[in-house]
Amino acid sequence: MTPEKIIRFLPPVFCMIFFWLLNYPEKVHDFVISIGAQEDMFIYSALTKLGIPFTLTIAMFFSLWVYDKFLWKLIFRKNNLGGWWIYVLKNIAEKRFAFGYFKLNHLPNSISIQSGEVFYFNKSLEFRGRWSANNVTRTESNHLNFIFSVNGKTSEKINSLGSPLIFDGFMELKKVDKQSTIGDSVWNGNYQDFGERRNSFGAVWAEKCSNIKDATQAKIALKKIRKKLEKKIIEIT
Repeated sequence: MTPEKIIRFLPPVFCMIFFWLLNYPEKVHDFVISIGAQEDMFIYSALTKLGIPFTLTIAMFFSLWVYDKFLWKLIFRKNNLGGWWIYVLKNIAEKRFAFGYFKLNHLPNSISIQSGEVFYFNKSLEFRGRWSANNVTRTESNHLNFIFSVNGKTSEKINSLGSPLIFDGFMELKKVDKQSTIGDSVWNGNYQDFGERRNSFGAVWAEKCSNIKDATQAKIALKKIRKKLEKKIIEIT
């Protein structure tokens, strides 16, 4: 279990300790009596026997939400991989490049990829499809593995070439000490498509870009650095 996951349990624990030091049950008892409820009344039983565990549970979940949403990103800022990434693939079999970007969502207990898009280049970027990865495994602080799912239903040009619209694949990325084109860090690896596209495999060059805030900015940046990305992935293959 990673330090992020271990520390994630501390806010609820601290919350319980705080309520215990506050002598919360006695405080609730005094409050209920102050509003005119007697111990033999239903409202007294409801507020003490049900209200105490209910509010404690809400407080624990709230402390966990605060940690996931804010505190974790501050404490483990260097380990946070969340944000927009730009990448290029070199298909060894087809001898062509594919470009794209994706948003990686990083929480203490899960990593996933959403809003991924991939393009081919033929005088301009041609949309290939959208993709995502629901479960990204971080085996080390600098190593990512995941199975991705591509949905290319809207890419009519690609469909006319006979390439499958919907397929899955596998990708692994490892952080490397190389000069980036635009990003904060560089990640190299490999990919392998499944099914009808099992002969599609190759190398990956990806960059985490903290200066990119949305898909529009990612696409603009991709157009500007496409040639540089090609040179980078050629260097490693």
